[in-house]
Amino acid sequence: MDAMGRIDVLSALRSLRRSPGVSLAAVLSLAFGIAASCAVFSVVDALLLQPLPFADPASLVFATETTGPDHALNAVSGPDLVDWRSRAQSFAELGGFRRTQVTLTRLEAPERVDAAAVQPGVFSALRVPPVLGRTLVAADDLPGAPRVAVISHRFWRTRLSGDGTVLERSVTLAGQPVRIVG
Repeated sequence: MDAMGRIDVLSALRSLRRSPGVSLAAVLSLAFGIAASCAVFSVVDALLLQPLPFADPASLVFATETTGPDHALNAVSGPDLVDWRSRAQSFAELGGFRRTQVTLTRLEAPERVDAAAVQPGVFSALRVPPVLGRTLVAADDLPGAPRVAVISHRFWRTRLSGDGTVLERSVTLAGQPVRIVG
């Protein structure tokens, strides 16, 4: 360290001894600023910079429709999705989903749970294999087909204690019997 550097360090130490409150405030300001920057970067990294946890995430597309004079974004309607599927030439798979909450019964007390109405194409597009059983197939989406459900791994572990016989169970969702298939 040269002479000027030593003089700067000694001057800083003298200032610290004379007014420790100001120095403490400066150090705390820097610490909070760095912590806030790290927190924001962690969120941005997780949401925007990291690839999605699916095979070939660059090939996934989330589509919406615009309507009205203000071009408001809306979910794709069921009939439009059927039309897109019949005409699609650029998509290997096409499936829709709608997030909802339903009342679950036949486990313990009735409770509201997060759910999604999912078309069979979603699982094959995401290439997500089930831990047990199967995912949805085209026959599950036909009118009059028995109602089936694919449960999440977390739900299986926490609510059903990882029971291997879960595929033999039925539950009641929104007042309708539903057989667990995966």
